[in-house]
Amino acid sequence: MKGKVASIALSVVLIASVGWASPLTDYSQGKVSVDVISRPDLSMGDGTLNGDGKSDNMAYDLTVGLGHKWAIQYQHDSIDSKSMGIYGYSGSLQGKAEAVNVLYKLDKNVAAFAGWTKATADISGSDLSTAGITVDVSKINGYQAGFVGTLPLQKNLTAFSTVGFGNKITNYELGMAYQLDKNLEFNVGYRYTKYKGNETVSYSSSYGSYIIDSGTDNFTIKGMECGITYKF
Repeated sequence: MKGKVASIALSVVLIASVGWASPLTDYSQGKVSVDVISRPDLSMGDGTLNGDGKSDNMAYDLTVGLGHKWAIQYQHDSIDSKSMGIYGYSGSLQGKAEAVNVLYKLDKNVAAFAGWTKATADISGSDLSTAGITVDVSKINGYQAGFVGTLPLQKNLTAFSTVGFGNKITNYELGMAYQLDKNLEFNVGYRYTKYKGNETVSYSSSYGSYIIDSGTDNFTIKGMECGITYKF
């Protein structure tokens, strides 16, 4: 009884505060879920760099049950911008983020995860080149650990959330999934991701070169998302 109460309490805390697209809850060997997620209205920036994401940014997740309460997951995000403002000059960001996670089921409503994340990006543009501004973006490689929670609300409606923390990344997500049929779900949610210290902005001209920003800022990517999850 105490374990059930603790599980429900943790799920409620996760749902209320943060969460992946509709997560796989059955970790039996051979169980699989595939998420296809659209992120059409992202905002991104760190104070020095600020921009809006392209409307065709997509994310993909693949989760495979290994049995004995274990599962493994691969995630891929595109994080391209349609514009990126730097001190009044415009450029664009082309990037991606990938993660591999191992999950362990604590309860029917809660799972813990740990994994490795890698993010790469390039920021460029003719406006920046004309102004003599270059942006060197460091690759972000780091670990992340956290929890995934689900909470059934109605017969075909489930709330879900994820919270993750690491040395280079913080990630929150909150969403709801509606079951369309036995294997297919539609989901909608909000995700916030923060990468720690990832770029150096420098300026060069006939008078010399110097660093404008040392890359100590936190770069955030946030916005609504929607998509489908196929489970089989």
